[in-house]
Amino acid sequence: MKSKSEIWLRVNPRPLWLSLLGMVAMFAALALIDFWFMPSTWNGWFAAPVAAVGLVGILAVWIVRRPILAYRPGELLVNLRAGKPHVVPIEIVEGFLLGRQELDYGPTRRAQAKALTIKLADKASDWTKAEVHHSVGRWCGSYITVFGTWCEPLSIEFINKLNARLAEVKAEHEAQANSACAQETRS
Repeated sequence: MKSKSEIWLRVNPRPLWLSLLGMVAMFAALALIDFWFMPSTWNGWFAAPVAAVGLVGILAVWIVRRPILAYRPGELLVNLRAGKPHVVPIEIVEGFLLGRQELDYGPTRRAQAKALTIKLADKASDWTKAEVHHSVGRWCGSYITVFGTWCEPLSIEFINKLNARLAEVKAEHEAQANSACAQETRS
């Protein structure tokens, strides 16, 4: 049985809710037009798009509830793709850094946003590349970058709390490993 995970970094729900709100407003306007100006035989044609908006809403709620980073004893869960998260052994996670990401808004506009970088141990050669969605983050070498536009607000204080929590769980994990090793030695 898997233990419950502890959320370390949440999704930024604002872009998702704004796009969902726009879709709902558009379909509500279409429903009113359909109801008042179209013959009653056409009302059935509108049911499918309304159901589609409902499904998108359910998907949006599911996406917002799924954290970007979570901790499960001994593992960092990294959700930067559709499907199952990457399960990274906590002992290879060295720390969290606050960085910057370049945002490209076309040929004439660029901006900078904060980004969270996860430093993995250089010796962990199995963890140098993994599939991630290119708009959410990047995984290159021993660095995983989470773009700040898709997560909760990032700050130095937040990064310091993450690093403090990482130190705590790594100490707990090491203590448990040492305890298990000591018990095996006694047996």
